[in-house]
Amino acid sequence: MSLKTLAKKTTPAPALAQTEAAPLVRAEVIAKALDVHRRTVCLWAQNGTIPCRRIGGIVRFSLEAVLGAVQ
Repeated sequence: MSLKTLAKKTTPAPALAQTEAAPLVRAEVIAKALDVHRRTVCLWAQNGTIPCRRIGGIVRFSLEAVLGAVQ
């Protein structure tokens, strides 16, 4: 089976296609929102104080999730 044929047969799951995820932001955005240094945000993520997502070697944050964890 060729890749083109396989690509035509595979479709995204309807549940995944319909959900809207909150945008993921960098540590700088979280630091500004919390009025702390970027390195503090990275340390909090490293020790599990705030939630983060690791995508490959990149760390991103959901602003809503972080603000909820801090409150």
